Amino acid sequence: MCAQIEEAGIGTNCAESEPGGLAVAATERYEFDLPSVPGEGGAVMKFDDEDLYRKTVKSYDDMSFLAGPHRYGSESALIFVQINEGLSSSDGKKVQEIIQGL
Repeated sequence: MCAQIEEAGIGTNCAESEPGGLAVAATERYEFDLPSVPGEGGAVMKFDDEDLYRKTVKSYDDMSFLAGPHRYGSESALIFVQINEGLSSSDGKKVQEIIQGL
């Protein structure tokens, strides 16, 4: 998923990171930079457990004032993407389309 965000020209420098904070339940986490919004980035989280996926999505929804408006998930693939504020709505739509295709 992170590679697809890079291929779409939305993110760069995708790298695996340790799950933590609101994403502590993720089994894998990748962070990336947003070249269109210097100093900002996003994260891709992969889960093995549907309940933990849903709880994480709810946590990000509850903290939307901090997490930003760009949150996209695929319950069937158990992948959730959070992108910091400042990303254009057209780039957000591209990420949403990528995750819906999983």
